[in-house]
Amino acid sequence: MAAFDFSFTSLQDMRQLRGLIDFIHLQDLGYPNYHDWVAKAESELLSGYKGAIVAYSDGKVVGNLIFQPHKGVSSLLEIKNLRVHQGLRDRNFGMFMLRQLEVEAAGNFDAIIGDIRHEQKQVIAFSASCGFAPIATVPLYGDNQKDVVIVKFLRGKENQLIQPLTRKIERNVCK
Repeated sequence: MAAFDFSFTSLQDMRQLRGLIDFIHLQDLGYPNYHDWVAKAESELLSGYKGAIVAYSDGKVVGNLIFQPHKGVSSLLEIKNLRVHQGLRDRNFGMFMLRQLEVEAAGNFDAIIGDIRHEQKQVIAFSASCGFAPIATVPLYGDNQKDVVIVKFLRGKENQLIQPLTRKIERNVCK
């Protein structure tokens, strides 16, 4: 059996930030203005507005989960980017990072929200296996491609959040 060395951490210094930014630049899934978003994410990570959980193998970044408070609903924590190196996808890195996010969000947020490109069926199935439920399918990024909005409620507030949340999504997308 081959030796392995995996670790997970929150972002702690500039060297880690540089490695994370280099990694996510390589993970473009065709979102409009993706590399502009990466540049903006870098400054928001530096300012502390965005947070990150980073996975390493042998000292190299092999996965990440970037998150931030939702801009429109303060009780939501929003996943902005979740990636795992293709060669390491069957090791539950994504599931571990999502569970860590839940632990960090507990007590401060009612739910975690994110979105996935509609054609990414495996990723949608993965999110369901982690307890996320789809609540809307809408074009979020102005390129007429469908995105599936997913949510995982943390404190049993589904009834209080689901209707206002779906109305807000519809208002913002169907302008």
